[in-house]
Amino acid sequence: MIKVIPYAHHDGIPTMRDSEIRTLYDLMERDGTNSLVFFDGHINNANDFCNFMKSSENILFVAFDDDDPVAFGWLSNFKYKTAQAHFCLFSKVWGERSVEIGKALVKNALATTGLDMLIGYVPGFNPVATKFAVKCGAVKLGKLPCGSVDKNGNSYSTTIVYYTR
Repeated sequence: MIKVIPYAHHDGIPTMRDSEIRTLYDLMERDGTNSLVFFDGHINNANDFCNFMKSSENILFVAFDDDDPVAFGWLSNFKYKTAQAHFCLFSKVWGERSVEIGKALVKNALATTGLDMLIGYVPGFNPVATKFAVKCGAVKLGKLPCGSVDKNGNSYSTTIVYYTR
């Protein structure tokens, strides 16, 4: 059974240890997805990742199968009742259970934050991510011709998707 837990503090005690957050980066690195998820190059190691996820500007959500992390997502760029959504699933769940897990992350993010909409900006070089977002309930809005920039300064088209309550 999939359980989604947001990173938060309850009476001063965090729901996840720093070492658990750093493990998420290590799993991305193992799967080779860290360079896709952080294609702009602003996160390059587990410590940067941990500090970024713990920032007050982000809300981290981790999906667990029993006690095993299988995916995570985070929200950023909050404005009005919307936020930008980002997701990463680990290779052990690619395929048959990925949509179930993606939907659980979206549902939990909307339910626990009181947001009305999540927005995703998917770089054109990752059409698999766009297809996955749509399978998880996203609506494809359209494309920006130069909406993403990689760590080398190259611009890419970007597909905009969104989820609503």
